[in-house]
Amino acid sequence: MKWVKQVVTIWKVRCLRCGHEWVPRGADEHTDSRAPPELESPPRICPKCKSAYFDVPPKSDNPDEAPAPAGKKPRRAQKGRSS
Repeated sequence: MKWVKQVVTIWKVRCLRCGHEWVPRGADEHTDSRAPPELESPPRICPKCKSAYFDVPPKSDNPDEAPAPAGKKPRRAQKGRSS
């Protein structure tokens, strides 16, 4: 028996929302290890968190830093009233 060393490159997709990594269908048939595979149908959602925006980084990790929704003004503290 003769042992042979073989290097295998597996291309994965990572969800930028939850961090889940997976190998998309059809990626195992790809032979060129220098470039990511061109898939017939690219992934539409993350299989873990079901986000369709898995390839778009979140705007902010801290909800306090997120801008207020358009059309709504932030509430102001009223002067003279104390709780």
